[in-house]
Amino acid sequence: NVVKISYQRAFYKIPGLPAEDFPSIADDQDIQLEKIKGSIIKELINKTAFAMATDETRKNLNGVLLEAGMDGSNHLLRMVATDGHRLALAKGFTSEPSLKIGKGIIIPRKGLMEVKKIIDEQEDIYIGLHKNTFVVKTEKTLLKVGLVDADYPDYKKVIPTEKGFSVTLERESFLHALKRMSVVSSERYGGVILSFAEGKLTLNSTNLDVGEATEEIDIDYKGEVVDSGFNVNYMIDAISVINQDQIVFEVGLGLKPSLIKQAEDDNYLCIIMPLKI
Repeated sequence: NVVKISYQRAFYKIPGLPAEDFPSIADDQDIQLEKIKGSIIKELINKTAFAMATDETRKNLNGVLLEAGMDGSNHLLRMVATDGHRLALAKGFTSEPSLKIGKGIIIPRKGLMEVKKIIDEQEDIYIGLHKNTFVVKTEKTLLKVGLVDADYPDYKKVIPTEKGFSVTLERESFLHALKRMSVVSSERYGGVILSFAEGKLTLNSTNLDVGEATEEIDIDYKGEVVDSGFNVNYMIDAISVINQDQIVFEVGLGLKPSLIKQAEDDNYLCIIMPLKI
């Protein structure tokens, strides 16, 4: 198991490993694959990957949970990601029976990003499971990703069952205001305070090293004045992946989590923990 390379007056020996130790690529016939639109998987990844934990020691959170099941008479795939401070959940509907994956599988971050790279949204792809691997087949590529052998937290317990109040916002104007707030933010001062008052929402971000930013946008709100603080980048991440004109912001009171979702359907939501203000 040594590779020898020589050229003129140079000579190298590079140790190798036995070829039989390399993971075998199973033949197509050995894997039960199911057809799905590439756009569905890509959208699931786009709407959840930002919430994965970056700490590789937390291996069960350093990836996404993929579940399959039914929603009424429709087959669906559900993808979930969380880093402990926020949680993103997205659903995609398929015409074919969903994968039989029991309590769900955890696809690691690196493997998930490779899956995203090989998918063409305009094409159908095939997905399946083979032993402890997630298999994706495109017209040109067969990719096998080893799964994370760990338990994923019960994310359903995190989804708020009670909300302080709900407000519908114009996605574009709110997102652009948040991005302008982020100009004065930093790793140390990354918060934005949202002040809800009758007919308006005031955004404020203060950074002792850079300065202060304040903006107001019109909203349909008639309740009491409420102040909530959030990580501005978490807010931007959650809203950027929505492709609808309006969002619904369910604001938790005090230190209870808040929820951002699409106005037209319930195929996506993001839960964000507030900051102390």
